[in-house]
Amino acid sequence: MARHEADREDLYEELASYAGRWELDVSWLDVPVVAGMRQFNPDLKREDGRLSIYLGPDRVYHFDDENRMRRAYVNGQLFRTQGTTLAVMERDRSDTATTLQRHDLSTAELETFRDECRRHLERLLASLISGDFTTLRDKQTDGCELHMLQRRLQTALDSSLPLAPAIAGKR
Repeated sequence: MARHEADREDLYEELASYAGRWELDVSWLDVPVVAGMRQFNPDLKREDGRLSIYLGPDRVYHFDDENRMRRAYVNGQLFRTQGTTLAVMERDRSDTATTLQRHDLSTAELETFRDECRRHLERLLASLISGDFTTLRDKQTDGCELHMLQRRLQTALDSSLPLAPAIAGKR
């Protein structure tokens, strides 16, 4: 992983294990959108069915198989679900170590975050629905097709961007 997240080389390749992944050029962004979706399989023992949306290297949203937000990376800040809110995990880097400073969003901060996320994802969904994009690269296996990405986005937005259960921390 890059020392600084903005240094990522190829966002599309970061999603190499996903059943469906797309790199799309949309008119309203200066960088390509990269989206990836794992195919849900209840027989697998590991988590599956995740959705990731990269609106460039500095605006990323990750959802679980039920379209609930698990993580986000926005403007240099990491966000992680706590079940009822998001925690902001800010990195404090020195030459010898990186530490995370945590702050749980208040109700008002969470709503502001969701509103901003909603605006971006609604704009992406509108581009997908209208066909206002160009596919730069894509991989679609296991029946994972672009219309499924559109449906997943619609479901998450219709549900007001719910949060996934808290991610278990290290003990």
